[in-house]
Amino acid sequence: MSNTISFYPPSINLRNHVQNYYVAELNGPADTEELEQRHMANGCVEMFIGYENTCSTCQNHLGEEFLTDSGIVGAHNLEMSVRGLAMGPGNVTLKFVSVNFSQNGFYDIFKIPASEIHNAFFNTDQVIGSDTKILQEQLSIAKNNTERIRHIEMFLLQIKARNARKVYNLNPGLNIAEYIRNKKGNVRLDDLRKEFQVSERTLQRDFKSANGYPIKEFCKITRFLNLIEHISHMRSIDWSDMVSHFGYYDQSHMINEFRSATGISPAVYARGYNSNVFRLYNHLVILKPGLENREVFDTMIKGSASSVIVTSGKSEIIL
Repeated sequence: MSNTISFYPPSINLRNHVQNYYVAELNGPADTEELEQRHMANGCVEMFIGYENTCSTCQNHLGEEFLTDSGIVGAHNLEMSVRGLAMGPGNVTLKFVSVNFSQNGFYDIFKIPASEIHNAFFNTDQVIGSDTKILQEQLSIAKNNTERIRHIEMFLLQIKARNARKVYNLNPGLNIAEYIRNKKGNVRLDDLRKEFQVSERTLQRDFKSANGYPIKEFCKITRFLNLIEHISHMRSIDWSDMVSHFGYYDQSHMINEFRSATGISPAVYARGYNSNVFRLYNHLVILKPGLENREVFDTMIKGSASSVIVTSGKSEIIL
């Protein structure tokens, strides 16, 4: 059986709230070792909804493994803490739609401040209630993926309209986050105090209320995202140049932060990229040793990561 991962852009009505959707249908043959997906910190919330009786093994921020058919991964610290084990031994079929929200998109729709779900993994119904079950039924009976995305978008737009009158004053913290992103994470508290003309205490309070992070942690995440994006498209890498270019103290500092985010060093990532390490948007897919894994997923791993990420139209990988 084939495995497909198809990416879709949001409609114009949700373009400011959602970065993309992807629909995954994965089939694991008997005796296949685990394929591990690691969720990398990017400052955004992700929600996945399983359909057709999908149930997957996940690991939450406390290291506890549990089965779930849908989940919400809050924006989390740089250190890797949440894992999805997409495939395990035996015959497994996983079918789900994932929504990758923009920086403030989850809050804009659900009116749940990021601070309330920061650094955690929740079953979807814990956060948004029984509406999840209705959506899963719609996804299961949908004729194709285009119809599934239409159901997801209708679901999000209905909740957005329902919550339109709920307002939290989070703009000060959101503006600070935007400034940090524009500076690629290389910013000092003194710079922020001067820019926003408030005390350090007010900066930290406003930022954490809106985003769930301390400012320093968000700077680390932003710097890491710029680094991994850069090296993912390079054939030859001078690591000393990377240190100075992205504002790390030294090479050890860069390696430690990269390892915290991914579980592997930047050099191992670069050597394994498109062979046994595959970046799929904000997920790192790592094949465990074994010929079975390599045979099943080799086609996807050889694909170009840049071809997966789309801003318009649809991109599809067929394994």
